[in-house]
Amino acid sequence: LDVGVLERQEEPRISVFPNPCTTSFELRAPIRNSNSSLVLLDTTGRIVRTWPTHPGQQTFSTSGIAPGNYIVRYSSDATYWSASLLIVP
Repeated sequence: LDVGVLERQEEPRISVFPNPCTTSFELRAPIRNSNSSLVLLDTTGRIVRTWPTHPGQQTFSTSGIAPGNYIVRYSSDATYWSASLLIVP
């Protein structure tokens, strides 16, 4: 199914660490413009949280998010990169 969005899986462009995490994680990504965003999805694809992004490495709080497996999806310039994230108690 072509939805008009380029999905890049061949090369990792984002780093999420530490992984697993407890209270926060850091993102290293090629933040290109003010239209960049970071979304945390659960295993069913439901959006759990959305954060604004800024150039450089950033720290994101997982406060209030239940422990479990998640997908971190970063988007910039109509391109998406994803990484798995495990939040532990």
